[in-house]
Amino acid sequence: MKKTNFHLYTLFLGFILLGCLNSCITSKDLAYFNNIRRDSVSNIQFQQLETIISKNDVLQINISTLDETITRMLNTVNSTGSGTGYLVDETGIVKIPFIGAVKASGLTKHQLADLITTKLLDQKIAKDPIVSVRIISYKITVLGEVGHPGVIPVPSERITFPEALASAGDLTVYGKRYNVLLIRENGDKRI
Repeated sequence: MKKTNFHLYTLFLGFILLGCLNSCITSKDLAYFNNIRRDSVSNIQFQQLETIISKNDVLQINISTLDETITRMLNTVNSTGSGTGYLVDETGIVKIPFIGAVKASGLTKHQLADLITTKLLDQKIAKDPIVSVRIISYKITVLGEVGHPGVIPVPSERITFPEALASAGDLTVYGKRYNVLLIRENGDKRI
């Protein structure tokens, strides 16, 4: 009886050992940037990308003038469901107090700031206004074999792929580092 239990125990341990050896992942498969030498230096050509404002974006618009009262008056903010800011509606319009409806969809942040500045000057609302525009609803979604899948807010409007992966808790040991899909929205298209 003891001999039979010993054989079953040995057989059970053999199967466990075989399973462990079969599912091992090498450290080479887990490491990133395997094909880059440690002493290599890469020149990065930084390309200034301008984000195009889209429908349903939430914008932070700050207007500064020399008159503190006018500045406070112009910076009253609408409250949207996603926080405080100005929602670009389905028609691409953003409604700004004292200025009115402004077509924002399809413009860059700088173009919209210039347009708001022009409207302030044309309507004689403010002298020498300084306008800044930020997209505060900027976010990415990371799904799959990562530590924390989900939606990640990006306050700087710019994120690299390694930063996005790190924000999601990195790939798990089961994640296939050679099979990653990046989907980007460009206007009405998904690329």
